[in-house]
Amino acid sequence: LKKISGYAENLILEDQCAAGSEFFQAAISSTTLTLDDYIKKIFGEKKVTIGALKLFFKFFPNDIALFYENLRGRRDDLAFLAGFVNCLKALDSKAALDALIYIYDFSNNLTKQEVLKVMSEMPIYDEKFLLSVATGSVYVFKRCALDILGRDIKTIAKALDIMSDRLRDLNLLF
Repeated sequence: LKKISGYAENLILEDQCAAGSEFFQAAISSTTLTLDDYIKKIFGEKKVTIGALKLFFKFFPNDIALFYENLRGRRDDLAFLAGFVNCLKALDSKAALDALIYIYDFSNNLTKQEVLKVMSEMPIYDEKFLLSVATGSVYVFKRCALDILGRDIKTIAKALDIMSDRLRDLNLLF
């Protein structure tokens, strides 16, 4: 069974397991590969797949600092980041959301806008992060953040309170 699991894991990392991929990802309960194998595959070989990211987050949650370090090392590779962001969208997990926030923090404006677009398509969001974006200085980012926060009346009310306070500080609100 361990050999079959290892074989399935390798197929997922190589993106060779389209049919039944979800089943195999759920069925694999332990990894036969090392952290270094995953880092080399994802960042060295640029094999960014939904399955590879899902398995990384499943098996190596305590090694996220190394993951982020390698991700930051790819900050100038816009094609890599675009593919990475799109894979994260499909995960709908806290780990994926945290990775998107991390990417947002070190990215250029174009990538930031793409990150916010992807976040708008995810069912989960980080209220604190979005409130900070909504009160920032870039209009396009504010609008995206407010659109996401608008899903919940409580969060939109907080965002509007913060924005009205800022307008009052600037003497733009009477």
